[in-house]
Amino acid sequence: MKTCIISAKVPLFKIQTWSRSSCSNSIVIVVVVVVVVVVVLVVVVVVVVVVVVVEVVVPRIFVVLDRVPGAIEQLLLSYL
Repeated sequence: MKTCIISAKVPLFKIQTWSRSSCSNSIVIVVVVVVVVVVVLVVVVVVVVVVVVVEVVVPRIFVVLDRVPGAIEQLLLSYL
């Protein structure tokens, strides 16, 4: 915002071009920073979710899969 105020001291023609470019540049920088922060947060959330899934859900799936062959064996043995 300082660049916009400083550029108001130059003659009228330069006010429009100068302030537009400097203000839009600062706006672009702010937008880029916000986008980068959002992307970083999304990546962190995805990594946390993947870690939680791997740590919590996958072992339970393996426990269930370990029980399934035993259950199938018991079914087969009961029929035989």
